[in-house]
Amino acid sequence: MPALAASTITTTTINGGAGLTVGQTYYIRFTHQTLAVPVAAGTYGFNLCITDPVASASAILDYSKSYVNLSDTATGGTIDPGDILEIRATLVVRPNGGVRAIDSVAYYDTLKAGGGLHYLDSIALRTNEGKRYKYFTESNTDTDAGWMIAGGVGTDTTIQINMGTGASRTARGKLNSNTIPRFNTNANANCIILATYRVVVNASYGQKINFGGGAFSYRDSTTGVYSTIQFPDDSIMIFQSPGACPNSLSQTNILGDESNGTFGAGTTQNRGTSPNTNYIYTIFGAGTPQDYNYGISNNTSATGSTNQLLTKSNAARVHGVWDISGDHTGATNLTKGNLPASPGSSGGYMLAINASFRTDVAFDFNVSGACPDTYYEISAWFKNICYKCGCDSVGRFSSSGTYIPTGPGDSTGVKPNIAVAIDGVDYYTTGNLRYMGLGGTQSGSDTLNQWVQRAFVYKTGPSQTSFTMTLRNNAPGGGGNDWAIDDITFRTCTPELELLPGPSPFTCDSNVVEMSTVVRSFYNNYNYYMWEKSTDGGVTWTSTGIGGAASPTWNGSQYEYTVDYPPFIAYYSDSGSVYRVAVATSAANLASSTCRFNESAEITLNVDPCGDLLNNDILSFRGRNENNQAVLYWNTSKETTPVTYEIQRSKDGSYFEKIGDLEGFKHPDAENNSYRFADPELLNNTISYYRIKAIKTQDNKSKYTKVIQLIGDKAGLKIESLINPFNSNVKFDLISGDDGLVQVEIIDQYQHTLKTGNYNLVKGRNGINIGNTDKLPAGFYILRVTSNNNVINRKIIKRG
Repeated sequence: MPALAASTITTTTINGGAGLTVGQTYYIRFTHQTLAVPVAAGTYGFNLCITDPVASASAILDYSKSYVNLSDTATGGTIDPGDILEIRATLVVRPNGGVRAIDSVAYYDTLKAGGGLHYLDSIALRTNEGKRYKYFTESNTDTDAGWMIAGGVGTDTTIQINMGTGASRTARGKLNSNTIPRFNTNANANCIILATYRVVVNASYGQKINFGGGAFSYRDSTTGVYSTIQFPDDSIMIFQSPGACPNSLSQTNILGDESNGTFGAGTTQNRGTSPNTNYIYTIFGAGTPQDYNYGISNNTSATGSTNQLLTKSNAARVHGVWDISGDHTGATNLTKGNLPASPGSSGGYMLAINASFRTDVAFDFNVSGACPDTYYEISAWFKNICYKCGCDSVGRFSSSGTYIPTGPGDSTGVKPNIAVAIDGVDYYTTGNLRYMGLGGTQSGSDTLNQWVQRAFVYKTGPSQTSFTMTLRNNAPGGGGNDWAIDDITFRTCTPELELLPGPSPFTCDSNVVEMSTVVRSFYNNYNYYMWEKSTDGGVTWTSTGIGGAASPTWNGSQYEYTVDYPPFIAYYSDSGSVYRVAVATSAANLASSTCRFNESAEITLNVDPCGDLLNNDILSFRGRNENNQAVLYWNTSKETTPVTYEIQRSKDGSYFEKIGDLEGFKHPDAENNSYRFADPELLNNTISYYRIKAIKTQDNKSKYTKVIQLIGDKAGLKIESLINPFNSNVKFDLISGDDGLVQVEIIDQYQHTLKTGNYNLVKGRNGINIGNTDKLPAGFYILRVTSNNNVINRKIIKRG
């Protein structure tokens, strides 16, 4: 065969093999009309080169699936029944040595019947900032490229979005790496697009629901290969939390890793790597950390500068825009945090992340040493560290004069949003973390950016002592999404204990001592208790054997119960003995030194020989409402020594204040004495509590009367001490200003009356108990109380 001139299949119509069908057999024939000089005597040659373009020319894709809780974007929170979630599937087409493309692009998803998520609306394509880019009418009979098909009761709902240029109801479109919406405008542009729709949570508390699943389908325009990106199942727990612990918080942080969540301290600006993240470690510099990178520092400046007011684009700022910040640990002002450490000086570290397109794991912590059946507060301090980081849908950065901001004056771009998972199940999201300085239109009184705390309460299982806690970057996209974290904590929610009659009660030798402790907690599981005694000033403690399990009741704001120590005769030798109550959530936890709670305040006996006793008694004590004023009356036995009667009032029955006093001992020879006192403050629309303290003038020894309750004329009707959530019964107190009849109803969300009852009220406090509610399904209900023209509606929750 004669030698032929070299030729390649590279033309404007057939570019590198584009247009050929994968799997089809082609025959190649070489012809030439002119003989050429042989390569060697008697030989003629040519080269045929066929290459696999996948490694060098295919589009590179990033993808992930996440959600935003639209009901809690401002403050963060757990997922509750009725919350609205926006499901977001992110697809990024990245260049690989030039513009690359995929075609036949579509997104598919299915909402399973009974899965806990019900389709709401808003099938759309969105930008990396969550802005709506294209909206679809949802009908599967028009020409829109997005639709949903809802089946009947008990059947699945399917969703499809055909994506890209040329997409329609019947055709799937094409995306390349510089298709709008995109990140950047140069040859390295990335098309980043979100396929989204919104759902409402219709599951009950304690139910785990799947927000994962679904798939992208596409064809690589270079190779012609069809592929499917299938998203795995991913779970959210429908979970109720008040935020941070409503009561006190233990001092012990059991997180363990990363210097108990503080990241430590040091004199160098950059600390070493962390074993708890899969991001790439880098030190702080003019252009670092980059996307998918993290750093741990005591100063987030690119050069170590401590000037936090430098202008944007200054070389001392990372990328010319990041905050120059110090960490948060030990800060006097919790929102401002610490100043950035100067070079060579010691400062606390924080971790800063430059998140990007994927929603992925930011941290993984293995928590051990937890107590079973115990409520813990999981919290951390966060900071959005850049308000000039936005990149709009056509790829223009905030430094561009034509940049379109996220909102008026707001150039922060993608706001960080962090999800917290326990053993792989989401329990909480931080919401969108705004830039908390005066950059853009953010409100505040300080030019400098601020730290914000996010917290929720998690309850361990009946035997759970360890688990994995994961913090996931839940916000898709670059152009923002730069954040710092510090002071991650995992601490016990502890009850509050009130000692009665006080921390150092006085008594006389050979008199009876009565002690008790009121245990209060927002949660009703600290119901095991044990009295303990110390005879060496609290150095060592022994169990008294007096303990057990109590039944807490709801007092209107928290659960409480009182544990009494059996009355005993105290002798002078008992003076200095110390008593306390240990409480726990189970008998096993009560026996554990690390899983029970000991109130730091203790009852220390003060026993006196008491040569001259306070031996007069208050024989009777009563009160009544006279013209809306509390008037108190009491009678005493013979008064042998000077005595003062201190009148005390309380608004809640627990904490009393002095409102006046009367001098006694006016008729020392009389067998009985009578007294009257009118409270100068008129009775209000709630119950007021009164007691009398009799004080021996010579040495200040005292004793108390019983407590009485009075209510004002205009009290109307008020609910107190409602046990909420409820289970087998609904219990509460009705405070009434009049005698009369009241109707009580339990109503569901469709206004159906499920329980009703009529009760006769007396003026004052009335206990109401609606039984047999254990068969009601878990969820929200309305408690309605009607009396004459008074109607009270209160939302109540049935436990699962």
